[in-house]
Amino acid sequence: MLNNDEMKYRADNFIKKHKSDKSEKSQAQSYWKDFFDIFGVDANQVGEFEFLVVRESTGKPGFIDYYWRNQLIIEHKSLGKDLDKAFEQAIDYYNSLPKKHEKPRYIIVSDFKNIRLIDFKNDCHTEEIMIDQLREKIQLFKFIYSDGIKTTFKQEELNIKASEIIAQLHDVLEEDNYTGHYLEVFLIRIIFCLYAEDTGIFKPNLFYEYINRFNDEDLGEKIQKLFSILNTPENKRQNSLPEYLKAFPYVNGRLFEERIAPPNFTPKMKNSLINTCEFDWSEISPAIFGSIVQNTMDEQLRREFGAHFTSETNVKKVINSLFMDELWEEYNKNKSNPKKLEKLHDKIGRINVFDPACGSGNFLIVSYRELRLLEYEILKTLREEGQSSLTHYFASDITKIKIKNFYGIEIEEFPSKIAQVAMWIVEHQMNQKYKRKFNIDQADLPLKSSVNIYNENALQIDWKEILEPTDNVYILGNPPFVGKNLQTKEQKEEVKQVFKEYKNTGILDYVSCWYKKAVEYIIGTKIRVGFVSTNSIIQGEQAILLWKILLEDYKIHINFAHQSFKWGNEIKKKAGVFVVIIGFSQINKKQKYLFSYEKPDALPVKHEVTKINNYLVEYDNVILKTRRKPISDVEPIKFGSMPNDDGNLILSDEEKEEVLNQEPNLKQYIKPLISSKEFLNGKNRWCFWLENAKPSDLKASIILTERINNIKHFRLASTRKQTRQKAEYPTLFAEIRQPETDYIVIPLTTSENRDYIPLSFVDKDIISNNTVSLISSDDKYLFGILTSKMHMTWMRYVCGRLKGDYRYSNTLVYNNYPFPTDVKDDLKDKIRSKVDELLEIRDEYDDTLANLYDPLLMPPDLKKTHQQLDTLVDKCYQGKPFRNGEERMKLLFDLYSNYVES
Repeated sequence: MLNNDEMKYRADNFIKKHKSDKSEKSQAQSYWKDFFDIFGVDANQVGEFEFLVVRESTGKPGFIDYYWRNQLIIEHKSLGKDLDKAFEQAIDYYNSLPKKHEKPRYIIVSDFKNIRLIDFKNDCHTEEIMIDQLREKIQLFKFIYSDGIKTTFKQEELNIKASEIIAQLHDVLEEDNYTGHYLEVFLIRIIFCLYAEDTGIFKPNLFYEYINRFNDEDLGEKIQKLFSILNTPENKRQNSLPEYLKAFPYVNGRLFEERIAPPNFTPKMKNSLINTCEFDWSEISPAIFGSIVQNTMDEQLRREFGAHFTSETNVKKVINSLFMDELWEEYNKNKSNPKKLEKLHDKIGRINVFDPACGSGNFLIVSYRELRLLEYEILKTLREEGQSSLTHYFASDITKIKIKNFYGIEIEEFPSKIAQVAMWIVEHQMNQKYKRKFNIDQADLPLKSSVNIYNENALQIDWKEILEPTDNVYILGNPPFVGKNLQTKEQKEEVKQVFKEYKNTGILDYVSCWYKKAVEYIIGTKIRVGFVSTNSIIQGEQAILLWKILLEDYKIHINFAHQSFKWGNEIKKKAGVFVVIIGFSQINKKQKYLFSYEKPDALPVKHEVTKINNYLVEYDNVILKTRRKPISDVEPIKFGSMPNDDGNLILSDEEKEEVLNQEPNLKQYIKPLISSKEFLNGKNRWCFWLENAKPSDLKASIILTERINNIKHFRLASTRKQTRQKAEYPTLFAEIRQPETDYIVIPLTTSENRDYIPLSFVDKDIISNNTVSLISSDDKYLFGILTSKMHMTWMRYVCGRLKGDYRYSNTLVYNNYPFPTDVKDDLKDKIRSKVDELLEIRDEYDDTLANLYDPLLMPPDLKKTHQQLDTLVDKCYQGKPFRNGEERMKLLFDLYSNYVES
């Protein structure tokens, strides 16, 4: 969410940028795009500029300057024009809207300097402000923020509904054993027909009326007949065809070329098909068409659809910063210069967009549409300037943005076919928009050009064989998220081959391969790349290796980036993946943009910066090292003891009681054991601790004798030499690192949702295993630093991940952490006292650490005490409060660099 301060900050920037605007023709659209951006809303996503209606007053076509369905009409005039007349014109448009549209609640009229808002739901209450008052009157327009969010959610609800409808059709066909390739092709064709009749490619309801002509038994063969007709040019069809078949146009594009066995329809199947026809497919963006169909085909993906489909909003985060923002800026700068606009038109016509992991094509589709929307504005401006009549053209002929300029690699055939169909649909939609505005002919069918998608393994093919690397190429996409522990044997081998000239590449995520292939492709060019990746691409040990390669060997520069945010939507309230977006090239751009997020599901805040490093901070690149010793003068850290015993040294409560019932004298050898799980959840476990056990006691115990023998055989059977050597000492934990004093415990894995990693002091007689880290110290000052926001921020930026959770690293997080120096004793004492207070509060609740540190459940007094401790620790680093995590990291990087240099 954007808070009021951020909106006011954006309003200030809006006023500075637009206070001198005058011309409706050349400046109105950029004015309103930036106005909506104050509230974090994309005007093009929730509404439409130049919306066509037939005016009630004249019966002739007219264009609403901006129409947001059911919400808002904007009528804009040049500076000094009569706003009363503008309002009369807006009312005419209001009364002329299609009957199926609800009347919008608001009308805004403006001449740049003055903005008048009329609220029809509130007795036409009217407020008028001057642009200079916008900051103070920002609350008047907050409906744009709230309704914009609702509109986005409504669209995502429709997307999910569409997915469910197609899933139902898929399921009834699959239940009857109509499966595999035939089912895939059949569904793609059906959805094309659904789109076609709802978006004007076919006559309205043509397909719906066709399938309703036939009974269940005949329907499959009749649909197959239709597919054949759609694949046959009109001049090659039989003259005797019934009119209802002649009405279908020739499609081409090889979509209906393959002959497949049709399904044998049952009443249930036909009802499901009719249900798909009754849904309004014109409401569904082709950009998510592929996601809908793919998630239909895969049950696991279908379950996760609400969380993980790639929304247009997230796709545009990539393409806007990669190329669209600059192109729009060039357009706005040259609106009054026809020659420069024509050059810009030529320039965007030469652009090639390349997605080397394209799936069902959503990045390609949105890129194509956004370039066409820019071209639309260029052509409109040229016509208004008298430079182009645009007569005697087909819509598909005047565009220089051709779908043949879009390239992708996709290992599976099915998603690539989906992408092809979706690309045709969005091409048709854009052609319709051109036709309405420029009054030109439109040849929708037959389909002619095709997007270039290659069914290859992107990691095994030379990308240069697909598309020559020229400066007109932009690479983008969302390569697969597969961590090192989830990779298949084949994927591990692919990582090894892609990074064959480097050592220790087994720690790399699968997505790293696309980064490596991309930097090889762009060598010696100005090509820019924008990838979405999980947070792990900039965290943990693998990030050290990867970015050392990218920055030092391939000399790339990060030119824009989105810091960590949640990739997905909130409709189904499912957990999304946490990702970053990184835009890079071999060219070091002067203007760089870093997008931060107050919360993972908040709207991005854009910052212009001078540099972006490999941790996505405005700082020089920092390649950390894994270190065996701390860079600061603090107690060393180590893992807990590792049993490697096949469970023979470990006891549950029940097993402990059973052992003591049988052999009470073993009590002296049983000690409490904590792992990360027991530590956080307050569970009891026990272990046999036989470090100083008498051989005679061991020999006399039937229980221990059996367990010791089991351990010996287990370790001897290991493929690891080190483990087999430990078979010589079967009475002991394989690796013993138990402190001789009380110690601090840090769980190695903790939820990413926690504000603080739960730490604790532990008695020396409690054994800790290797799922926690240990520091032999009872110093509450050290404890205070470790549990502070400063240390938590460092941890979040540099640690690795395990299934999304933070993975604390001794060698990377603790040993590289720059502890404060020259801290006065009285401040240290205050920190120790605050830690005492914190521990007392925890004891009073007598609850598990997991519950106490759950962000939804954390007691207010515990949270407040942590915040007070944060303030004290902050003073160890600097006198004034830190504004955000990035400011903390800049200081920590400074201190780290000083430590390393000294």
